[in-house]
Amino acid sequence: MSNEKILNKKLLKNINTVVFFDMVSKVLSFLLMILLVRLLSKESFAAITLFISISALISNSISNGLNLSYVRYEVERYSKTGSYTNLLIISLLIQLMLIIIVVFLFYIYLCLPYSKNVLILEVFFFSVLYSIGLVLFSTISTFLQIQEKYVLNGTLINIKNLTIFFICFIFSIYNNSINFDIVAIIYILAPAFSIPILYYIFKTTIFEKINKSDFKEFIRASIWLILYSVFIAFLSQVDIIIINSMLSERDLANYGVSFRYYIILLSILPSITTVLRIRTSKKDLINSAKKQKKMVIEWIRSTSKYVIPLITICIIISPTVLPLLNGDEYQLAIIPFQILSIGAGISYIFSPGITIFMAMKKYRLLCGITLLALSINVIGNILIINHLNIIGVAIMTILAHAFLNITIVLYVLMNLSKK
Repeated sequence: MSNEKILNKKLLKNINTVVFFDMVSKVLSFLLMILLVRLLSKESFAAITLFISISALISNSISNGLNLSYVRYEVERYSKTGSYTNLLIISLLIQLMLIIIVVFLFYIYLCLPYSKNVLILEVFFFSVLYSIGLVLFSTISTFLQIQEKYVLNGTLINIKNLTIFFICFIFSIYNNSINFDIVAIIYILAPAFSIPILYYIFKTTIFEKINKSDFKEFIRASIWLILYSVFIAFLSQVDIIIINSMLSERDLANYGVSFRYYIILLSILPSITTVLRIRTSKKDLINSAKKQKKMVIEWIRSTSKYVIPLITICIIISPTVLPLLNGDEYQLAIIPFQILSIGAGISYIFSPGITIFMAMKKYRLLCGITLLALSINVIGNILIINHLNIIGVAIMTILAHAFLNITIVLYVLMNLSKK
C-alpha cells in the first residue's frame, strides 16, 4: 500500500473516531436542549442563550487563534523532530492575560449600556467564569489533538457534557422547573476537572524550550489568527447579540431554539475541521499544491452526495418534528431553523477551504475575508431585522457564512491551479 493511501486511511479512521465522540456529545446536547426548553421559562431560556453565546465569544476570541497557530507550528515541528516545545505553557499564559483585556472591553461596550438590567449583568458575570473554564479545557483538547489522541479527547469532552446533562436531569426530577442561575452554575462547574488534568500534562510531558526566531514566527502568525478568531467568533454569535439588542425576549428565545438545533446539525463539522487541521499541517501536504487541490475537489464531490439530501430531509420534516420536541410555544423557530439548515450544508461541503488556506499561510487575507463576511452579517442584519424579524437574521447569517466559505474555496482552487 502506498504512503498516500496509508495516510488517507488514517485520516478517515481519525475522522470516524472524532465523529463518533462528537455525535455522542451532540446527542447529549440535544437531550439537554429539550430538557431546558421544557423546564425553563422563556426569560430564563433567553438568558441561557445569551450566556452560552457570550461565553463562546469570549473563549473563542481568545483561545482559537492561539490554538490554531500552536497546532500549525507544533504538528509541523513534531513531524520533523519528534519533540514538543513549551509553547503550550506560553500559549495558556497569553490566553489568561488576554481574557482580562477581552472581559474589560466586553464590560465597557456590552454591559455598561445595560447597567440597570440586573439579569444582563448576571449573565455577563457567569459568562466570564464559564469562558475561563472553556479556555482551560480548550488547552487540554488542543494538546491531545496534536498527539492524535482523539479517543481520550472525545472521552473528556463527553464527560463534561454528560456532567451538565446529568446534574440538570437530577434537578428536573426533584423540581418541575429550574432557573437560569442554577443552569449557569452547572455549566461553570462542569469543566473544573480540567485543572488537575492540565497539571498532570505539565508534570509528565517533556517540553523543549522554543528558540527566539520560532517564537517570533509563532507570535506573528498568532496575531493574525487571533484577529481571525475574534472575527469568526463574532460572526458566529453576532446574530444573538443583535436580536438581544433590537428584538424581544420572545424573539431571542425562538431564535435561540432554532440556533441550538443548527449547532446540533453542525455537530460533525468540528470533528472534521479538527482532523483536517492536523492533517494539513503535516509536511507532505504543506509542500504539495497538487495534493491540496485534489483533497479539496474530492471532498466537495463526495460530501455533496450525502449532505444535500440530508439537509433537504431536515428542512422537510422540521415543521412536524420541532413542535413535538419543543411544544407549541416555539413555532416561530421553524422557518429560521430551515434557513440555518441550508447554511449548515454549505459549511460541510466547503469545510476544507479554511484549513488549506491556513496551510498556505494566508493568515492576513483570511482575516480580511472574515472581516468582510462579518461586516455583511452586521450591516445586513441591522437593515433587515425590523422588516423580517428573526427570519431576516437567519438569512443574513447564512449569506455571510456562505460568502466566507465559498470565497475561500474559490481562492484556494484558483491559487493552487497556478502552481
